[in-house]
Amino acid sequence: MLRSRHQSDKSEFLVRTLGLRLSKGHVIESHAHSWGQVIFAANGVMQIDAEDSRWVVPPMRCVWVPPDVGHSILMISETVMRTIYINPTSAGGLPNRCKVLKVSGLLREIILECVRLSMLSGSEPTHVHLASVLLDQLAAADEISLEIRLPNDPRAVRLADLISADASNKAPLGELARAVGASPRTLERIFVRETGLSIGRWRQQARLMLAVRLLVEGNSVGEAAFASGYESPSAFIAMFRSETGTTPGQYIRSLRIDA
Repeated sequence: MLRSRHQSDKSEFLVRTLGLRLSKGHVIESHAHSWGQVIFAANGVMQIDAEDSRWVVPPMRCVWVPPDVGHSILMISETVMRTIYINPTSAGGLPNRCKVLKVSGLLREIILECVRLSMLSGSEPTHVHLASVLLDQLAAADEISLEIRLPNDPRAVRLADLISADASNKAPLGELARAVGASPRTLERIFVRETGLSIGRWRQQARLMLAVRLLVEGNSVGEAAFASGYESPSAFIAMFRSETGTTPGQYIRSLRIDA
């Protein structure tokens, strides 16, 4: 079925690619492409904002961004980024929303081969086959849940920024609410309506995403625990296991094995 889609115009390019090495703190401002985009962290950690959501993308993970979806990228560490642009005429079998996907060893090699070739042409049979396998592997990849939805209300945005700026801050909600100029009850209603989470759950997710960043950067479990606002490593490990189904140590080992 994938091949039949490509046969509609054999002269067109099916895939374009880009490879970059970017420094820590580098920001790619919000933009959109008419082609679908696979953003792969071969090394390093990225934060991607799109569709009122935020994702942390560690190594051996990629983000699928559908055509015409605005997104921005922050390099949390020095990052080797490999990007695959997929012609929208070929992307019909892929999701219509952003997703973080696990990159298998096979998918990694396919992405790297596409980047090596630079472009895949519909007039080259070997390129058509490679594009078809790429699309099949993306469609079959497991989705990874490291997502947090962002609010739109200005007061809730200010609160989200406060929480994200210092995840270890244990200030009660009443104190934070006064700082952003709204009542706790109003902010709770806004967060549930716009993010699907209570403020407490949103705060926990923000801490989890920070913890993943710190662990991938090489911090110890204890350092990640205290930096993300937990009083003991055991409490942090319990939270991490509850949210991800694995311990912090097992999570980091799995990334290394995948790599």
